[in-house]
Amino acid sequence: CFVIGGSINTSTFSADKNLRLNNQSTGALFRIVSTTTTGILAQSLENVTPTIGEVLIDEDGNQFTIGGVTAPTIDKYSGDILFIDNKQAFTPTEDQTVTLRTVLQF
Repeated sequence: CFVIGGSINTSTFSADKNLRLNNQSTGALFRIVSTTTTGILAQSLENVTPTIGEVLIDEDGNQFTIGGVTAPTIDKYSGDILFIDNKQAFTPTEDQTVTLRTVLQF
């Protein structure tokens, strides 16, 4: 996943939301893994590298201008990795529901 920095509204851009790069209908597709007040952790679904100054747009037309990019250290298309987890550890409370999602592609 790419760590993409910039000023972001976390109520508009939330986890699992899809974003398009520079064009709302035909731009490269990214998915938000997690958000912070200073940026997002995003997965490129089309093996595209974002650059500073480009704009990520959601399906509602909300925009997020990229202020910084930290590339992943693993190339997910190289075949050298089976599983990677970029999420922070957490402890759920008794009233929370936990959903686990895993995707395997061959």
